[in-house]
Amino acid sequence: DQSEETKQEYRRIQNETTKLLRRKKRQYINSVLVKAEAEHVYNPRFFYNTVKLFKDGFKPSSFGVKHNGKIFVEKQKVLDIWKEYFDKLLNVEDEIVHSNEVNSTPVFLHVQPEIKEPSLEEVEKAINELKNNKAPGADGINAEIFKTGGNDLAIQIHKLISPTYFHLPL
Repeated sequence: DQSEETKQEYRRIQNETTKLLRRKKRQYINSVLVKAEAEHVYNPRFFYNTVKLFKDGFKPSSFGVKHNGKIFVEKQKVLDIWKEYFDKLLNVEDEIVHSNEVNSTPVFLHVQPEIKEPSLEEVEKAINELKNNKAPGADGINAEIFKTGGNDLAIQIHKLISPTYFHLPL
């Protein structure tokens, strides 16, 4: 009879815990949605990301990798395959030296290529190709500011770059 009472007490506590967790989850979801709704005017990116998160739901990520036609999902094997891949990718200097020995053509590894001064059109193109909604660089200036500066800003940046382009060491 004592074990039956213990089981009932366990079930009661388990039910209370489940109800509490559901209530807390519901409160959290409601607070996130209220915040997204309140900020949709000033921070539309947060709003749309929140809507997307709730619309799509949780998607577990897969850590499998395909190697030589086979799919591997064991963590250690996947890590070994990636290690081998990056070793081959990053350690190509040996292959270059061997291939040059065969061709006997001298290769100058430390020669700087000729770099031409950028034209105004290239500066404008670079500014227009900047991506929006990215963190600013070391200067703290967002890409949107460069884009809204228009042609006048592009001219000023070109003037700033041109005299210093060939006089500063790389």
